[in-house]
Amino acid sequence: MTQGPAAGSARPVLAALALVLAVLGVSCGAPAPVAVVAPREPLLRWQDLYDGTPEVMVVLHPQAILRDPVYGPLYQSALRAAVARGAPSHLSLLQAIDDAEEILVVGRRNMQDAAIVIRGARADRDPERIADATGAPLFRPASEAAVAGLRRLERTGPEAGTATLYVTARTWILVTGAAQARARAVIAHPGRRPEPVLPGVALAAVRIDGAALVAHVPALRKGQLEKVGDGLVALSVLLQPGREGLVVRLDYARDDQVAWAHRKIEEAVEVLRARGARWAFLEKARVLRNGADVTIAMPLPAQLMDALPGVSGADLAL
Repeated sequence: MTQGPAAGSARPVLAALALVLAVLGVSCGAPAPVAVVAPREPLLRWQDLYDGTPEVMVVLHPQAILRDPVYGPLYQSALRAAVARGAPSHLSLLQAIDDAEEILVVGRRNMQDAAIVIRGARADRDPERIADATGAPLFRPASEAAVAGLRRLERTGPEAGTATLYVTARTWILVTGAAQARARAVIAHPGRRPEPVLPGVALAAVRIDGAALVAHVPALRKGQLEKVGDGLVALSVLLQPGREGLVVRLDYARDDQVAWAHRKIEEAVEVLRARGARWAFLEKARVLRNGADVTIAMPLPAQLMDALPGVSGADLAL
């Protein structure tokens, strides 16, 4: 039976009256015990998809980025360019939820086994209505049996089967590659892994596992930068608001390793500064040691801006 406006408007009054009566102890009998309801664990958590910390972690705060006069246009241009150049079309998902509170991208180095986590998505946004650049829907309801409290959708078109989207409340988790099988296993047998500590972030941050980076970059294993790669736990790049530029942080396992890395990074910055205009942004770079990490604070290279459509390095006014 549909209630009229009067019934709806009375609800707050009745609720307030009940609260006052409870506080004053007004009751027709013995007070009923108050049931304490523990918060329900989510059926799928991204950290249960990986053993340990993923090799690559990217954190974005879309609303803060879009409000930024420098990086708002850059963020939108980068996504458009990535899709136009043949990147997986489910990147269109990021364009469609730029009003979310946080976007987290995690996975292996090649990102063929990845998860995109959208936190704080609008409750009225329907993922089935999100389309790619051609207007075709990205997702459709999955053929697998539904799970209470968890909506499951799958990729459509030529990329069908390459990604699965899970939606619960205002959190969306898109999984690709081998992470899809692990997601099904986690739903059947939920894990309890703690969420890895993310790098501090103003607008955005990238964290790369140290061992994975050293394995991929030969110069960090042998040569003048060997001491930079020795004992490297993680490399993080943090994007600061406006013209504040970048902070690169290298974390190490031991004091002797961070001491050597600090010295070698200072030497490397001096060498690059001497190479001319291409490295002009390093003139303002500061190399600091802070406990177990080395940080490099520097302005964003104008060349990076010039490489993206619709954005000029001159916008930075460095």
